[in-house]
Order: sequence, then structure tokens, then C-alpha cells
Amino acid sequence: MSSVELKSIVKKYGEVTAVASIDLSVESGEFVTLLGPSGCGKTTTLRMVAGFIRPTSGTLSIGDVDMTGVPPHQRTVGLVFQNYALFPHMTVRKNVEFGLKMQKVLTSERGPRVQEALELVQLEALGERMPGELSGGQQQRVALARALVIRPDVLLLDEPFGALDKQLRDHMRVELRELQQKLKISTLFVTHDQDEALSMSDRIVVMSEGKVSQVGKPTEIYEKPQTRFVADFIGRSNILLGNLENKGKTINAEGLTLPNKENVTGGAEGVSVMIRPECVKITKSESKATSASVDVKGKITASIYLGSIVQYSVQIIDGPNLVVTQNNTGSEDLQNLTVGDDVDVSFPDSAVYILPG
Repeated sequence: MSSVELKSIVKKYGEVTAVASIDLSVESGEFVTLLGPSGCGKTTTLRMVAGFIRPTSGTLSIGDVDMTGVPPHQRTVGLVFQNYALFPHMTVRKNVEFGLKMQKVLTSERGPRVQEALELVQLEALGERMPGELSGGQQQRVALARALVIRPDVLLLDEPFGALDKQLRDHMRVELRELQQKLKISTLFVTHDQDEALSMSDRIVVMSEGKVSQVGKPTEIYEKPQTRFVADFIGRSNILLGNLENKGKTINAEGLTLPNKENVTGGAEGVSVMIRPECVKITKSESKATSASVDVKGKITASIYLGSIVQYSVQIIDGPNLVVTQNNTGSEDLQNLTVGDDVDVSFPDSAVYILPG
């Protein structure tokens, strides 16, 4: 049974279409992420599920019940926003209890349920503190406990980690995912952060200009993007335009000869090829030959140190410029690669992905 189902959902503001005919289902216990740039319609979609925005057309169901026109307070959803929206004059315990009071839950039941929610987020010892006395991560946990205490059918999260520093954000996303899997609660998560989407989701919905560009598992989205937009938006990528040669056996991609391992026939506009930077290896030209399917010469034109990786720009001789990333293992070979070096550039057939269409 689907916990949330959107059928042909459209939202217009006058002549402007914010969301264009979305069909989407979130299965029971599934963690689904709406991912896309600012203005793509992801937050509008989540707010329609929450009931804050009414669709222009289409139907929206929660637990197989039509909720299209039902107000927010009558929907069985828990919400966590980026700013947490905690009541500053209430203690942590009172903040968490608030939703239960609105639901008119008996006083005798509220105490144990609040305690249970605080224990879930490891804040049972801080129930009498005020929000202003908590760290950002603790405030985020309070907001999560307040959303969970009402025992919602669906948990809605609108960029909940946006106000946290990177280290805490990385920690909280692991913690949230573990809690979501423990509770088996259906979750719809909104973010523009690719790392969050890839590391937390069962499925990712990539959105652009109010439309769904692709839906799939994180590995599918990253390794087999269905559009140029998804390939560009998710991670780093080298996108090359090419034409078929040698009776369709190879592709001339801006001067670089690549295998047509998928036997793509191509069209009048040719084909688009994606090569991920981490799939490419570079070594100094005096190094021994590799067994890679593609092995060409190039020159390093730029180098950016990023801590765990080093990113290079490499100009292929009589070919395109490629972005290459190498893991920083502290090896002497990596440390000796500098701008201006002549290098061998190699990668296997499996690194070449031909974009559909």
C-alpha cells in the first residue's frame, strides 16, 4: 500500500506553472527524496502533501484516503522544517507535547508518548530546557521528536539540515536515516544537497522546472542518468558530444575515440557521452602502459586540492578537456603530478555511458 500517492498533480500561480503534472508514490516505510535546484518545485510539492498549498488539479492520497482538499491539521503527517519553528517560550517537553494537545490526546497518555519521543532522539535528559539553551543539532532533534510524537503516517522533511555546519549535518543525516529505518516510517525529504540524497534515499526524484526528470535508486540516478540535466546536476561529469564511426563500432567524441559498447545507433544530432571524473586515471607519461581500453595522451592544465581528492583539468592531445579526480592516498605518484605535466589518461569501457536520446 502506498503511504502517499500523487496523481497528475499540477500547481499554477496565474500563468506560472510551479509543478507540472507530477505522478509519484511513496511506499510504506520508504525514504523518498525530492532533489533539485532552487525553484524546481520540490518544496511546493512537499507543501501540497502537507496541506499548506492546494493543487490546481490532480489528486493526492495519504494511506489510500483522498486528502486533496483536507486542511493540514487533519492530515496524519509530521513536519520538520529548516528553521525548526520551535516555540521559544516553551520547554523542550512542552514543544514536543504541543501536537498531542492539538489532537486532544488525553493528558494521561501525553506524558509517556513525549518521553518515548525524547528517548528516540536521545534528548530524554533535556526535557526541561528551553530551545535557546540547546545547540543547533539538539534543536533539530526536538523538531524531529515533535513530528514523531503524533505517530504520523508520513514524515515530511523540508531541508532540515540546512542550518547546521557540515560535520553536524553529516552526523545528523546518518542518525535520521537509522531512526527512519528503525521506525519504518514513510518519509518524503526535500533537499538540494546531492550527498544527502544519495546517502539517505531508497529512491530519488530529480526535479527541474516543475517537472520530474528522473526517478530511481541512488545508484541508477548517479550511474545511469536519463537526461543531460540529471547527468550535469548529480555529481561531477564530463559530457562529450560525438558521432558514430567505424560502422557504428566507435564514437568520435570531440576527437576522442571511444567504444560504442551499448551499440547505440545515434541520430542526426549524434550522441552525448558521460564519463565520470573518478573513473579516469592519470599517470606521468614515462609510467608503464596500462591495460585500459582507452589510453591517450594529455597535459595537466589545472589542479585543485580538495583534501580527500585532487581534481585535475587535463587537455587531451587533439581532443577534449577532461575533469579528472584522484583519491588523495598520499602516494608519491599523486604528489608528483603538477600543472604542465604530460600524462597518460586511461579508463575502461565501463566508464563510457551514452546518454539516452
